Amino acid sequence: MTKYAARPNSVAHIPVVVERAVRMSIYGAPGPVYIDLPQDLLQGKVPVSSVSYLPKVEPLPALVLPSKTVEQVLKMLQQAKSPLVIVGKGVAYADAEGEMRNFISKSKIPFLASPMGKGVVSDADENSANRARTYVLQNADVIFLCGARLNWIMHFGLPPRFHPDVKII
Repeated sequence: MTKYAARPNSVAHIPVVVERAVRMSIYGAPGPVYIDLPQDLLQGKVPVSSVSYLPKVEPLPALVLPSKTVEQVLKMLQQAKSPLVIVGKGVAYADAEGEMRNFISKSKIPFLASPMGKGVVSDADENSANRARTYVLQNADVIFLCGARLNWIMHFGLPPRFHPDVKII
């Protein structure tokens, strides 16, 4: 399974395919790409003047939420009786482990890690709720979902594993 697979149709087409593959591999959810370079293209020759150099693929700019949205989220978490943070692999993909650890440490909100989110915040952290997973999922009134998906591993966020009236951010 790849996000992108291609085979250039000529030596001149190689830079276009490589640029597209690099872009596809880093945009959105990072993932694998595949470029099939047959021997005739690898050994092919073109005049130097015909080689095209595409611009460097730049990472997407960081997304910034409107401050009003951030304030609403913080207010929901502060007013929650039983808040919970679910930490997923997206936090690691975003290189945001430090920010997540800092958030958990300062907020003192209990957290669970998805299987792929293990290690972002240590299971030995005082706010880890891993030993009471079923209880915290069934009793959380607000869940801050960070870099995780509500797929089958997370029971799609549905009862009876989750509280029927839970608000998910």
